[in-house]
Amino acid sequence: MPTAEAPPVFMMSSGINLPCGCNRLLHRLALGKLFVAHLDAGSEIQRRRHEAQLAPLTKEALESFMLEQPSVCAWSPSVFSGYTDWPASTRTVGYWALAPDEQLRTFAPSEALRAFLSAGEPPIYIGWGSMARKHTPPLAARDELFVARTSKSRPQPSTKSFFGLC
Repeated sequence: MPTAEAPPVFMMSSGINLPCGCNRLLHRLALGKLFVAHLDAGSEIQRRRHEAQLAPLTKEALESFMLEQPSVCAWSPSVFSGYTDWPASTRTVGYWALAPDEQLRTFAPSEALRAFLSAGEPPIYIGWGSMARKHTPPLAARDELFVARTSKSRPQPSTKSFFGLC
């Protein structure tokens, strides 16, 4: 969500923080670049809007929609309550999680997973979630190899794993 208080999230690690509302301009420029692909006359969105007999989508309409669309931030307000200039449609509501007993009750492993688990020693799962940093791939691969070598167990790389690269 555009804010004057901080730069776009992908620029935060660069240390850039512009004064006098220039961060909001930086957000708008970054979002504008993202929107270009959707605003092109040949894009999937524009094609579907044409088929539905709707007017072509414009940058202004897309920006307006983003500001009016309710946004729910699923982290604790104690961690970060949001920026003061976020629209009223943006709310920080806390973490979302199923209770452990509910997770176990609703989980149904696939046959492929059952076969993998019964094929040998219990695997070790290493997940990196949404972690994204410049040096994550080599560090993740190093850590996964260390666990695999020292545990004498089968590693089960996460979908974002780089285990296969080494």
